Amino acid sequence: MTEEQLLQKIMDKAEKGGWVPKIQYKMNPMLYKNTIIFTPDFGKAYYGKEPMVWVVLGKMDNNPTDIFNWQYHQHQMLDELQAGRSVIEYMGRSL
Repeated sequence: MTEEQLLQKIMDKAEKGGWVPKIQYKMNPMLYKNTIIFTPDFGKAYYGKEPMVWVVLGKMDNNPTDIFNWQYHQHQMLDELQAGRSVIEYMGRSL
């Protein structure tokens, strides 16, 4: 699967989660990919608005955190970008 095909699947998942794309994003998603995937609205629709749940030594820690799923993953995406790896491939792991 090409990066463009993967981005389309990622966008489809975000739309199902409530994200509403602008028309230009639909016409040429690769041109706007960083504008699209790093917005809070997109992150919330794609990764969810729930607080992070940490697993410590095999047990779930259900204590509330100040970090939400979408925030955690956007930080991970920035790490991928800075390391020269594909953010789209990272996101594709959550499809």
